[in-house]
Amino acid sequence: KNNINGRIKYVKENLPDCEVLLVTSYIGNPWVFDKELYMEQASKLYEIVDEWDGVGICDPQSIQLALMEEKGKEFISFMGDNLVHPNDYGMRIMAQCVIAALTE
Repeated sequence: KNNINGRIKYVKENLPDCEVLLVTSYIGNPWVFDKELYMEQASKLYEIVDEWDGVGICDPQSIQLALMEEKGKEFISFMGDNLVHPNDYGMRIMAQCVIAALTE
C-alpha cells in the first residue's frame, strides 16, 4: 500500500491533472498461491482509492471470482501459463473491465 501511495503521490505532484486507474490482479493458481493474499491486496487498492481524488479502480479479480464461484469456471480458464499470466479470455475480461472503469 505504501509503495502504490508513493507512486500516486509522485504522479500527482508532477502531473496534478493526471488520473490514475488501479487494477486488481487475477488470483493465481490455487495450488501454488494463497487466494486470501490476492484478495487482501485487492482490498488495499480499494482503501487507496478512497484516500485520493482522481484515482479509480478496475477489479477483474472480482469478475474472476464470480465466474469461478457462481458459474463453475476453472482457474485454468483464465490463465495462459497455469500460474498467474492471463490467456486471451482473461485479457478480454480485463480489457472490458478497464473500458467500463474508464467510461464511468
